[in-house]
Amino acid sequence: PLMMIDFEYRRMDAGLNYKFSPTSQAWLKVGEGAEVVPLSGAFHSQDVADTINGLLGTAIGPVGRITTYNQDTSQRDIQFRHTFDWSPAAQLSWGAERAQSGKPLNISIVFLPFETTLFKDNRVEQNSAYVSGRFKLSSALEGQVDLHYQDTETSFAVNQTVVIGGLPIVLPPLAGATTYQELNPRIGLKWHPVPGQTVRLAGQIWRKPGAVNTLAPIDTVGIPLDDRIQRDGGRLKRVRAQHEIELDRATFMQWFADYKEIRNPDDLGAAVVPDLELEQLER
Repeated sequence: PLMMIDFEYRRMDAGLNYKFSPTSQAWLKVGEGAEVVPLSGAFHSQDVADTINGLLGTAIGPVGRITTYNQDTSQRDIQFRHTFDWSPAAQLSWGAERAQSGKPLNISIVFLPFETTLFKDNRVEQNSAYVSGRFKLSSALEGQVDLHYQDTETSFAVNQTVVIGGLPIVLPPLAGATTYQELNPRIGLKWHPVPGQTVRLAGQIWRKPGAVNTLAPIDTVGIPLDDRIQRDGGRLKRVRAQHEIELDRATFMQWFADYKEIRNPDDLGAAVVPDLELEQLER
């Protein structure tokens, strides 16, 4: 069996930075990216053949052919941020962002006399606005409070046609959408009890947009958001306590307790195509 597969990746970002004063500046960024994975050819799968034979009572062999496979993941965004010092002990940031991602998939598989064609389209759109404040409460204590309004819509559409012995059967289409309108806060404290030691405590609630980057703050008192498990549109709830100790100039020790709760989109048309990932672009 011979399978042909191509990978095409691209990413483009453009931005501006303007400094109103040494303690006040703004950023504007637009970006877009895509990855296309066409695939075709013959393959061997006894499991797929057994599943079809069990459902339809046929006796097809294990060799099939993918006649069409087009996976096209796309993403685009526009982002704005303004950061300024309210006072020597307080820094404020505010901004707004819009991000969209789409993951259409078109696939046709032939196991004669069985054929199937499937089209799926999953999309995530998010509009968000936020305000973030970092405050020096004392010489040893700092705090951060962020509030993010996130309006997120996840949608899907599924269409499938099955051909058995030359007879086409159009299955009922599936479609749906879910909207989340949320105020997602983040709060944290950073404490220096003695020289060489830092204690950080943070709580974070965040819904991942359909973008691969952001101008918004990505950490809470030095604890970064964890975006490795969530898919586009997934929500993170997290609490983390962290203690850092500098024993000497060459020795550093850290311990932490971290609780995370992740809920990814799980509708009937959940995407089988992975999100756009910069790791793939860097390859």
